[in-house]
Amino acid sequence: MALESSLRLVWAPGIATGRGARELTTQKMFSPRLSTVHKVTADSVSMYVGKKQRSLDFMCHEADRFATAAFESLLVDARFERNPRSTAWMLIKGYYAAFFAVHSLLRISGSACTRIASDTAAKINSEIALLLPGSPSVTGGLYLLSLRNGGVEIECKRLDSGKGGSHESLWSLLPGFLNDMESRVLALGAVPEEDTRLISAISDLRNLLTRRGGALWFTQVRNRVNYSHEYGAWFPYINSTTDCDRVKGRFDSWRGPPDETLSGMGNDELSQFASACAFLVSLCSTTIKDLSFRSAVGSPFRASSGLLANW
Repeated sequence: MALESSLRLVWAPGIATGRGARELTTQKMFSPRLSTVHKVTADSVSMYVGKKQRSLDFMCHEADRFATAAFESLLVDARFERNPRSTAWMLIKGYYAAFFAVHSLLRISGSACTRIASDTAAKINSEIALLLPGSPSVTGGLYLLSLRNGGVEIECKRLDSGKGGSHESLWSLLPGFLNDMESRVLALGAVPEEDTRLISAISDLRNLLTRRGGALWFTQVRNRVNYSHEYGAWFPYINSTTDCDRVKGRFDSWRGPPDETLSGMGNDELSQFASACAFLVSLCSTTIKDLSFRSAVGSPFRASSGLLANW
């Protein structure tokens, strides 16, 4: 259980106590019934939550929702039996599995890259005008939500629009998350063998991303497949470098330990891409299984993503 113990180091305190069917959204969480404006700056707003358990429930509901989408994306087959080199939809689904997995992992750690809708921002601004007159107003857009003081406060910091849209913003957060996980493990001192392999895998992923130009490589590959129709992934598969079985084999490794997903991926870019996606989904799956085991009765993980993680 050493590997799971290390992943547990980045959990938000109290995250295993989350409960209830997943019904809390950002819009509901920031309704006057559950939270109120606490502090405002030029690029952030902090919301005070009267019952901190609701903040934990909110992150759990969101994490479960994204984890479920991550696992189902890889569980549902995208094979075209008549053309074994048809890899496009498998690659696109694998990308979204990793995208959803990172969303889930961030929420389990107490953060969320999410959009505050304009109508939600308008309600927050009404409270600002009433409680903190003269303070800057809040605009709709992408924010990084972070639990503070055990969930009593949710800080919403506007994400730099220069990073692009929701996908680019999400991937820009991945290096920091991995660095945090690595530093917390190393801070323990003597690192067990399982965790040494995990640290090595994180280093392998970091080196791969460095060679490929950074974490935005994930969305760049998706765009090249989905919009530019590159890599020979679509019929008639001109300049194809791989086939369905090899890509599926890399993606299927998400069911195993995270440290085994990157081994033997070779130099082919699509194999590397599928392996990197599988690593992130495996991190999420390992975390969800452990969280389901340790979670409170009524946890959304037990009724949803935890079941898919064990299929």
